Amino acid sequence: MNHDFIGGAKLAEWSGGKLVGSDWEFNGFFQVDSRKIQPGDIFVALAGKVSDGHSHISEAFDRGAVGAFVDSRWFSEREYNKSRNYILFEDVEQGLISLAQKRLSQVRWALGITGSVGKTTVREMVYKALSSDSRVYRARNSHNTLIGCALTLSEMPIDTEGVILEMGTNHPGEIAQMVDFFPIHMALITKVAPAHLEGLGGLEGVIEAKMEILRSRALKKAIIGAENLSLIDKAGDLSRDKHWDMVSVGEGAFDYEIINKGFSWNPVPSVFCDLKFSGGQIQLKADVFGEHNSLLLALAFGVAAELGEDPQVIAERLSSFKAFDSRGRISEDNGVILIDESYNANPESMMALLSAVESSPVPIDRRFILLGEMGELGDSSEEYHKKILNRAALLGNILLFGSNWSSFAHDYPVWSDLKFLGDYLKGRLSPGDLLVVKGSRSNGLERIWGFLR
Repeated sequence: MNHDFIGGAKLAEWSGGKLVGSDWEFNGFFQVDSRKIQPGDIFVALAGKVSDGHSHISEAFDRGAVGAFVDSRWFSEREYNKSRNYILFEDVEQGLISLAQKRLSQVRWALGITGSVGKTTVREMVYKALSSDSRVYRARNSHNTLIGCALTLSEMPIDTEGVILEMGTNHPGEIAQMVDFFPIHMALITKVAPAHLEGLGGLEGVIEAKMEILRSRALKKAIIGAENLSLIDKAGDLSRDKHWDMVSVGEGAFDYEIINKGFSWNPVPSVFCDLKFSGGQIQLKADVFGEHNSLLLALAFGVAAELGEDPQVIAERLSSFKAFDSRGRISEDNGVILIDESYNANPESMMALLSAVESSPVPIDRRFILLGEMGELGDSSEEYHKKILNRAALLGNILLFGSNWSSFAHDYPVWSDLKFLGDYLKGRLSPGDLLVVKGSRSNGLERIWGFLR
């Protein structure tokens, strides 16, 4: 990180806050969780539903925070500690948003990414396609809420030219609010699928929620994954009404047409496809797990190409992309192939994972498939879980985690303790085996790797 020339006085000016004391230098991140503070960070004391950040200010400074955004009333009730730096606000959240809006106005372009699957993976692919030395900043972790977007924008280096935001939703109006506060110039919708059905209803509700990203008043172009024709038709109609350009990406007669896609396990698991577009045809390849990732590769290519990058350079950059923790990371431990998809799950991503497992050269009796739950599916939850189990049962040894399986998966072990499950697997796995792990974030299945060591 490099925040040259950004100090407390400038942050106060841009955010509408009041600087207490003399100016100070900022050279870190913004954090709303005091436990994540690193030396040089700024702590934003938000009043949350469970805990008020003001209760953790001392901890934040003890951990090395260089300053804190705090409520002016909280500050007025305390004796001022001159060794600590504060910026005061009548409303801390609004102060953070105001700072983010100012920073957004300073960049040349902002891309917002949404979709039911692949948001974080395609975000990292786009970042790779544009190269890390091109003055592009992107969200840390899954900062895909209003506050997450505000944190991303607020902490951009001063010389940032383009920013990549991630926008998630589990209820109508959430993304609309994000693009109202932070009007993006480009939008990317990866794919729509049954996810967050409790808050969004059926698939049509998901489509409408994801399309809220197209309401940005600054929108000039939208890159749309074309696997759902209803989404393409609706986005196309909207683009004609609102006078921004739609760019379609998918298999068929689209602006970027995916052909000859495939997935290979050797020498390392990797996805590949050819992509036809107005500039010709090019092959894309990356070491990620599953043929479904060809769409994400093509979308990332499309974004970079629409921003004017050279196609051959984009393809070369993407070829070095590697999956990362909990999102398709591929590794090996004592001869066992490990596929870590533990970050999240919905029916679409589960089925995509199982299709990749089916193509594995590892014999069926040596495949171990650990499936967690899929959250927020409402009344359709049991139906979707049954479909996934029926499919997985044909592909290897099944291990289930979480209570959603208990009511019907009577022929399979259902685990509730990851340590016990880890101990069991350590006794079963041997060199040449395959272990695949996938489940919703609420299951915390990423912890299984620690119990396997």
